[in-house]
Amino acid sequence: MTRALGLPLLVLAFFLAAYTVLEANRYLASLLFQEAEVLAAYFRVRRDASLLGVRVTQQPESYLPLIPSCAT
Repeated sequence: MTRALGLPLLVLAFFLAAYTVLEANRYLASLLFQEAEVLAAYFRVRRDASLLGVRVTQQPESYLPLIPSCAT
């Protein structure tokens, strides 16, 4: 009985895993398109940087933010 059920269960597990991967890729692709639309809207208007979720500055606070200013 184990032999009779082994192959169908293995095939079912394979197709469920493939379906899960395809759905995850579809979800990630939709997120990618949403991000591309937000970037396109920002570069079209260039006024509201909050759409990107970043703070736009004229000059960065530090060119080397990971290196301390007084390294000993």
